[in-house]
Amino acid sequence: MHHPVKKNRCLVKPDELVTLIKKHYWNKIKYVKLKTTDGSEVLHKTYSFEAKLRDCDVPIRFVVILGQWNKDDDKCYHILITNKLNSSATMVITNYLLRWGIEHCFRELKDTFYFDHYQVRHINKIDRYWNLCLVAWTLTYWIKQNAYLAKILETKPTTFNEIKQAVNSILEFASTSALSKNEKLADGYFKIKSKRLKKKCAA
Repeated sequence: MHHPVKKNRCLVKPDELVTLIKKHYWNKIKYVKLKTTDGSEVLHKTYSFEAKLRDCDVPIRFVVILGQWNKDDDKCYHILITNKLNSSATMVITNYLLRWGIEHCFRELKDTFYFDHYQVRHINKIDRYWNLCLVAWTLTYWIKQNAYLAKILETKPTTFNEIKQAVNSILEFASTSALSKNEKLADGYFKIKSKRLKKKCAA
């Protein structure tokens, strides 16, 4: 970046960068207003500029957030980077704050739906496998958000894995009952309490 003291472009470490911003660019600091998880609003002091990383010729936009995210944050500053040079500080920070939800989604895809356990090599087949995993995840998430299983099961599943197992058990039960027409099978699959479902399966 362009060093305000040395008057040339040079490499600057994060701690030195924050010091330079506070001392030489304090008049260019902008406030970004964001909503927290509890609905309240908080102001963050930010400074944005374009520069490059070491051994990387791609121009990058830096967004430096001065201060802590919240009272539990142990860092006094955060530095975010993006290759979208026209992105505002608000957009960069908003996208960054979505990271935990995205990481949580991928963890559920990997742990529950074996997203990374494909045994094919062709990119089209891998893409189909990933799409099936995403469809299964979306259906499970939809069931969880609408609490549909709570209406027919005595034991309410809470985790993604429990919901997946519950749906799987209901599918197995429906398939088995369609052949045997045995109402008592419901007791072996998450203790189904819905009399209407039991009657329908045993009819």
